[in-house]
Amino acid sequence: MGRKKQALPWTTSIPERFIARYGYDLLDCLPQLYFPLEGCERVRIHFHDLVNDLFVESYTKILHEWCEQNGLKSTGHLMGGDPILSYMRHFEYMQVPGIDHLALGSDQLLGLRQLDSAVCQFRKEGGLCETFGAAGQNLTMEDQKWVCNWLFLNSVTVLTPHLSSYSLRGSRKRDHPPNLFYQQPWWGDNRLMADYQARVSYALSQGVRVKDVLVLHVQDSAFAAHTPLRPEAGGLAAKKLEKVLRRLLEARYDFDLGDESILARHGSVEGAELAVGHGRYRCVVIPPVLTIRASTLTLLDAFMKGGGVVIYLGEPPAMVDGLPGGGLAYEALLQGALPAGLHHLEALLRSKLPPRIRIEETNGGAAASIYCHQRRVDSGYVYFIINHGRTNAAELLIRIPEIGRLRVMNAENGEMEEAVVELEGAADHREVARGHGEDVFDHLENASDYCEDASDYREEASDYREEASDYREDASDYREDASDYREVVASVVREDGSPVRPGSGLTYRTTLAPSGSLILLLDTEEAPSTGGGIRRQSHAERAVPIADWELRPLEPNMLLLDHCSVRLPGQQEDGVPLIHWKAEQSIREANAAAYTVTYAFRIASWDGRQAELILESPERYTIAVNGTVVDAKPEGWWKDISFKRIPLPQGCLRQGDNTISISGTNADAPSIEAAYLIGDFGVELQDRRIGVLNRREDRCAGADLTLEGYPLYAGSVVLSAEVPLALKPDARYVLTMDAMEAITAHLSVNGADAGAMLWRPYEIDVTDLLREGRNRISLRIASSLHNLLGPHHHWEGEIKGPMVHFGSFTDEANWSRTYALCPFGVQGVRLVEWQENVKRNGD
Repeated sequence: MGRKKQALPWTTSIPERFIARYGYDLLDCLPQLYFPLEGCERVRIHFHDLVNDLFVESYTKILHEWCEQNGLKSTGHLMGGDPILSYMRHFEYMQVPGIDHLALGSDQLLGLRQLDSAVCQFRKEGGLCETFGAAGQNLTMEDQKWVCNWLFLNSVTVLTPHLSSYSLRGSRKRDHPPNLFYQQPWWGDNRLMADYQARVSYALSQGVRVKDVLVLHVQDSAFAAHTPLRPEAGGLAAKKLEKVLRRLLEARYDFDLGDESILARHGSVEGAELAVGHGRYRCVVIPPVLTIRASTLTLLDAFMKGGGVVIYLGEPPAMVDGLPGGGLAYEALLQGALPAGLHHLEALLRSKLPPRIRIEETNGGAAASIYCHQRRVDSGYVYFIINHGRTNAAELLIRIPEIGRLRVMNAENGEMEEAVVELEGAADHREVARGHGEDVFDHLENASDYCEDASDYREEASDYREEASDYREDASDYREDASDYREVVASVVREDGSPVRPGSGLTYRTTLAPSGSLILLLDTEEAPSTGGGIRRQSHAERAVPIADWELRPLEPNMLLLDHCSVRLPGQQEDGVPLIHWKAEQSIREANAAAYTVTYAFRIASWDGRQAELILESPERYTIAVNGTVVDAKPEGWWKDISFKRIPLPQGCLRQGDNTISISGTNADAPSIEAAYLIGDFGVELQDRRIGVLNRREDRCAGADLTLEGYPLYAGSVVLSAEVPLALKPDARYVLTMDAMEAITAHLSVNGADAGAMLWRPYEIDVTDLLREGRNRISLRIASSLHNLLGPHHHWEGEIKGPMVHFGSFTDEANWSRTYALCPFGVQGVRLVEWQENVKRNGD
């Protein structure tokens, strides 16, 4: 093991600060920081606690104060995921706490929840996160949405995309892609994603977060276990903690983390609630920990005496402040706290702490991948609910133990829609109310109607003011009547003897697609919409498949030339083609004064007209096509400002084998990149390895254009089809797709824009755009930069999940000569005719 990995943070003031704080000499105890000697836990806790405080005092706090004085906001993310770095102390001293989220994982829960907790406890305006780095060039809109939803769930409200390069010249194109800028074929649609992000961020910036559970942080246990000789030991406590946090997420019990250093400074007891800054908690969960602070025990003792609930998982802490446990507060914890196993945590919580929301699948499933973020606003609540699963849609019953008007905010377009709900015990209420001559729910609806009428009259003219006043009085009377009826039916019981309380809650039915999200706005000051007890459902009558398309590319097709042979002065040309970066490597190693690299390709049935060569820095080279030197003067650029367009003379390309050679000198350090040929042709990859140019086809099946002449294409195409229809006047017609292997898809019907599809469900209602007889359906789909820029030669294909970085392009251990391509097309496209049927709630 290298010395660097065995090092500990140090500064000359540590020994003096240590003895002043803890009363003993650290220099006498240095071996305990490395070896499992007696008392090592206490020494390690004290050492790392001090180091973290010094870091905050000497850096983060100073920046925070300077920004505060100068009208600025400090933010940024701390590098790494070291278990001995106490993030929450730093977040306290950032105006906008920041974090980094790499690739497409959701394994950074602990880091995110530390940010989330700091935002809530210190009432920050939100969190910042650098996003999408190393996710790969084929990052889809649904990928982005999935990541963003996860971040929004955890109090991130400001996204900093990684990265937007002005130029992709040289190795920049391999710098932890994707590049999120003008080079992407879908960049014109980026606003659709940005608007979604902005709307969700705005909604989750309103009001305050609602959380009832505080989970004790395991920071001191990580300190106690950490040794530079076994750096992974400190992470074991964190892994156990993450299991607890995920279980709480799945149970929809929202929570904050309690960093013990923050608890000591900001914790207090208010009745049956534990207060930490602005956070208020009715239950504390102690995960499996080795040690707990005496100051925390004192706080928990007061909390339990006030009626608060404390649960510990597994065995109680064995140590207090790194020493064997003991003392009155420790004994009080053992006697007053409730033991539980992780699998029984949810049941115990439900018995002590009624959930603020219950979500289950209509088939009775637990909906474990459905997570919820709840906020309290002036007139009610905001709920942000996500399906964190990536495979299956979830048909859900969302039960909220509140009563009021529920609306759905569509974050894709900003529109609001009334949510038709079922009221708990509504049928029983109606029976009792009818026995008294009126229906309590009719009164609530009438009161709402009269309020709307009163508002309308107020806006009209002063002549109607008296009438508006009368309507307001009527509305008030109806509300009083409704209140009376609630009291009358309060004694209604179900068949099993359990009471039915009017207005005790509502149920909303919905379906969340994979990676889907839902924003619900509950106004507890307004009456709910029950739709008259009617629930409308639809069923598919017939479907018209579309699988034969006219194909119109909106950009030139392209052939990637990423292998080349190298000739150096005094040497024969090496006939074995090398990947371009190895060619550059061989030139640098030879330190030759000059060099020539040659790219080879084949033309089968294309006539070779209007072809252009794409090169980086063509001014450095002499360029020859099939041995004939051509003018290297570029005419504009393609895709990226460093990708220069060089028109090739008519007739320089021929049927059969062709070569393009570039000759340069070592006056400038050689940078051998892939070259591209673009034009109006089709491309075939023989054995997925050798590029052959053919005549472009005008029709396609559309399921995967990489198999139909466009394997390396980076751009948009339009797929069009004529569809005959006999329309039914009472039907709705929806264009739907099973799969979309593209980043975006825009639909037009008979020349009119019908909307865009970015993620599942892939469906758009086109009823109002259809006509009797023949209809022209067009889909404009955009690809990504992956098939153009790679990485192209990984044996598993597209790298999805692990990080994509410089090494992904040169990974010889996983190398394949064949091209790893992302499919490009649409599958299972059809027009579906829907008929509506009606059900009563409860059916």
